[in-house]
Amino acid sequence: MNEHYKTLERQTKEITDRWRKKQAVLESELHRFFYRLKGTAQVTGLTDWYEWASDTLAHLNEESTRMWEESEWERLFTAYSPLSVQASAEERRKNKRAAAGNASPQFVLVISTDMDHIVCRRNLLEASGFQVIAAFDLKRGLKQLYDTLPSVVLIDDSLLFNSGEEMRQQLLEKTATDFIPVIVTAKDMNPADAKNVYASGVMDYIPADKNSEEISALISNRARFCDYVNRAVLKDELTGAYNRRFLNRELSYRLQRIRENEHDGLAVALIDLDHFKQVNDLYGHAKGDEVLQAFVQECGTVAENEDILCRYGGEEFAFIFNRPSVKEAQLKLSALRVRLNERLIDSRSDRSVPIQFSAGIRVIAADEETRHVDELISEADDALYKAKASGRNQDCLFTHDMDKTPAQPAVTFIVVDDDPIVREMIRRQVRQEPLIGGCEFDFITFSDGRTFLNEDWYDPERYYVIVLDRIMPHMDGLEVLKRIRSEAPAKRMIVTMLTSRQHENEIETALKLGADDYLAKPFNAAQLFLRLNRLAERMFVR
Repeated sequence: MNEHYKTLERQTKEITDRWRKKQAVLESELHRFFYRLKGTAQVTGLTDWYEWASDTLAHLNEESTRMWEESEWERLFTAYSPLSVQASAEERRKNKRAAAGNASPQFVLVISTDMDHIVCRRNLLEASGFQVIAAFDLKRGLKQLYDTLPSVVLIDDSLLFNSGEEMRQQLLEKTATDFIPVIVTAKDMNPADAKNVYASGVMDYIPADKNSEEISALISNRARFCDYVNRAVLKDELTGAYNRRFLNRELSYRLQRIRENEHDGLAVALIDLDHFKQVNDLYGHAKGDEVLQAFVQECGTVAENEDILCRYGGEEFAFIFNRPSVKEAQLKLSALRVRLNERLIDSRSDRSVPIQFSAGIRVIAADEETRHVDELISEADDALYKAKASGRNQDCLFTHDMDKTPAQPAVTFIVVDDDPIVREMIRRQVRQEPLIGGCEFDFITFSDGRTFLNEDWYDPERYYVIVLDRIMPHMDGLEVLKRIRSEAPAKRMIVTMLTSRQHENEIETALKLGADDYLAKPFNAAQLFLRLNRLAERMFVR
């Protein structure tokens, strides 16, 4: 936390403690305190304190001899001060995360120029279990909105429609984006205005003197709506992890806290499940879903308070660690690998489905110039790229001098088919497309499987793209597939099976034996290359 902030916090506490020993405080003394506070906050760059002092001074008279009771002057601190807002923001963020689970959000933002109105609403709502944060004007209300993400906004119609079009649109767009209901109160409610009010995006338009119990019930209803929508839009339905929308929001918030010296930093691991496509192909998409769910469950066993897992997309996840420790992030990922190795997911065969992952780690320290969310994710992705290009099932730490363009893998493209027309057709396509998966390659053909297997074709330092015919003399294509999958690591090889039949049993057998893809004859060579390129980019380049 900023040292100036701590100093003002301490001084404010000392003064308010002194005031509590008196029976009452002169309004002129209150004015003097906030006037000095405003000047100090302006010099030290504490915008929250400056705006609070400025807003409060507008309601105090420098020459007034009125005595303020403790219950009165305390409202100035509990409703608006950065002291209460700071705590509220932190608690609110935790509640927002809990809201995607079972807890209900508890914050209501009241924006009003009427202190009595605010105090009345505050007493009413806090008696019903809510916590109220308040603002005197729309400018400060917008800041509170962005800082605390309340469940409901309650605002005077005069402030919403007389504070300028730009700020009004900003509030309505922000609340719409985050599914926060807006309730407008009007002292002189004109039914003729209701159409325009609702058309602007406001959810409710009610008289300011509406029955207190009805207002409390209405806000509770709208808060439950906000809770329900947040659970629906911030959680991944399949795995229960938070989704990409939540990831962007949470990282933005944490980076902002680092910029304001309110957090020590963080670490983000971008994680990709290795060879996940093979899981879907070999065991089916239902089993693939089970793998994703198991991965998320095991992440929960290594996560600590404030660590958050989000599903970034497909089989990619982002793990936010609350402390900027490389060692701690690596230890947690190592513990996760141990847990996954012990996790048995049964398949229809006699072996369990393996779960392995690669991860790119990006650490942001408190003294580092913080980045935009997209840049942070991109840098973690660069590290993930390197982890995968280096063999997968490992972590890589991002550094600014890291080689982001690792050497292209050496690739051999092999066609095993007894039909010379097929071999020549693919050879001609090779002349037109000298790259596969973005990499140059050597091209070799064989007329039968036995000759291929007897050849000294395998080099453990190379990657292989193999097109294998299903029906060949001397040795069946499925037998060849079985041999190469048992003798060579699957992670450095992709195999596409060519078949003249499309029987489901035959395709299932090929996929179970380790084929990554299949293509029925007759086929188009350009189509074959398109499919091979996609596989190659996914499996050994990215």
